[in-house]
Amino acid sequence: MTTMVYRGIEEIIKDQYAKGVLTVDFQAMLDMKPCPHCFGSKLKQDSLYVFLTFPKEAKKKIEALPHFKEFFITNEQLDIVRPFNDGEFKINIWDLQKIPLQEVQEIIQIFISFSKHEKSLIEKITKPLLDKMQTVIELGLPYLMTIRSIDTLSGGEIQRLRLAKQLGNKLTGIVYVLDEPTIGLDTKEIQKTIASIKKLQTMGNTIVVVEHNEEFIKASDWIIEIGPGA
Repeated sequence: MTTMVYRGIEEIIKDQYAKGVLTVDFQAMLDMKPCPHCFGSKLKQDSLYVFLTFPKEAKKKIEALPHFKEFFITNEQLDIVRPFNDGEFKINIWDLQKIPLQEVQEIIQIFISFSKHEKSLIEKITKPLLDKMQTVIELGLPYLMTIRSIDTLSGGEIQRLRLAKQLGNKLTGIVYVLDEPTIGLDTKEIQKTIASIKKLQTMGNTIVVVEHNEEFIKASDWIIEIGPGA
């Protein structure tokens, strides 16, 4: 005798959709909702209960940040308990994911300045983070939040993030091909992008760039013009 378990129509449809059997747009029927346990952070509860602790003297500096209202502490709909002691202020990783990198950098610097722990130990942990954030910021992306999904980023943003990653890897002897890295940038951001690419070059790499920006072209060592009248 064979026993079969009926898993419900929802599981069957999902299974058929995953196999590509369904011809209808099943994705249009799905409703995306934040997880009630992690609040959309994609983190375990254990991770959400790890905090950076600031003394009450640092609270005013934290509250002055433009995205302070995004923190758990000012959002009553999120049912999570924060440990408090003598006016201390606590921020977890989910708080940091919801604010721009520029502000995350400021928060970490505030934490370092007020922390009672050994400076050398703190800097050993925070310096790599600050260095990577600074690279992304210098490439004209200080507004990005780590909560952003990849499909919401423009081609130029993705390209500059890849450039930031390569700068962090510190590889040498590589040939990089970039397609209009300055697209959508203002004059100051273009200068920062040029400086970052020059830094990649001084590390011993070759950079080939397809670009129309006059300022960027002038900063190049060699120019190859292709097209009618070239």
